[in-house]
Amino acid sequence: MYPRYMIKCRGLTTVVTMLLIVLYLIIYVDYFRQYEDWESYCTLKGDISKVPSALIGGEHICNISTHGAEIDTFVLITSACDHFDARESIRMSWLTIYRNNSEKLRYAFVLGNTTNERLRMKIQSENEQNKDILQYDYIDNYSSLTYKTIFAFTWIANNCKQAKNIIKTDDDVYLNVPNMLQTIQNPDNDLGKYILGECSHDRHVVRDKQSKYYISYDVFPFKRYPTFCSGTCYVLSMSAVQEIVNVFAITPYFPLEDVYIAMCRIRTTIGVKAVEGIYSYMPSQDVCFYHSKTFISGHQLSPTQISAIWRSTC
Repeated sequence: MYPRYMIKCRGLTTVVTMLLIVLYLIIYVDYFRQYEDWESYCTLKGDISKVPSALIGGEHICNISTHGAEIDTFVLITSACDHFDARESIRMSWLTIYRNNSEKLRYAFVLGNTTNERLRMKIQSENEQNKDILQYDYIDNYSSLTYKTIFAFTWIANNCKQAKNIIKTDDDVYLNVPNMLQTIQNPDNDLGKYILGECSHDRHVVRDKQSKYYISYDVFPFKRYPTFCSGTCYVLSMSAVQEIVNVFAITPYFPLEDVYIAMCRIRTTIGVKAVEGIYSYMPSQDVCFYHSKTFISGHQLSPTQISAIWRSTC
């Protein structure tokens, strides 16, 4: 048998331990209660007060009086400043259906800024020749990719309101335009209510500091992201774009563009819908796969691969 005083000490230790556990749980729950919904989180974490200004405005791209055609679909293609070969391979392949921005389908490459004067001059020359570039005044790097979409969505909402549907994609994507247009026109997809793409549910936040997707607890305290569609390629209506633009000012900047759009989306009436055939990776080495009826878009393709797919006869 233990002495009476030892029994009392053991009992006191147990009580103190239980109290500490309860206190910890109270603090833990109270901390996350302030983020019990996404709107509270967004409000507490700050906002974006200014959209980057335009260096190359591209106002002519949506000029109906000049080109004489209504605009059904507009493609926003995010691109790095030095990706000249990527942009040219797309112009000479799946963008040829857009007939130099003179028909019902329009497009623009969206670029950030660079400190390299030679690159700036080369981009200006490229735009003088092709007249298909939007460039905003913010240094282009991975952590600022979200600004590209903020700028692009704000630009199109203000300068191309007549466009019915918007495709957002990257310069290393091969897009099967006819299949994408069928997806847009399919009434079952109800594009007015949803963002269509390759969508992820309950994706875990990456805490590995060595990863380019690393996000600290201070920036984002949750374990999982809200449902989002991969930024490599997704499509939405102009009304959805306008809803999202309206909440930019009250949604905090987030370095992952597709997650940021999800954070904006949940403050609107817009849902998401996964669509088969939209891939956030290169789905096949077989060029004929990209001409199949089930394929819409594939990511991580080089300019050479994009050109080869376009030239192939299957």
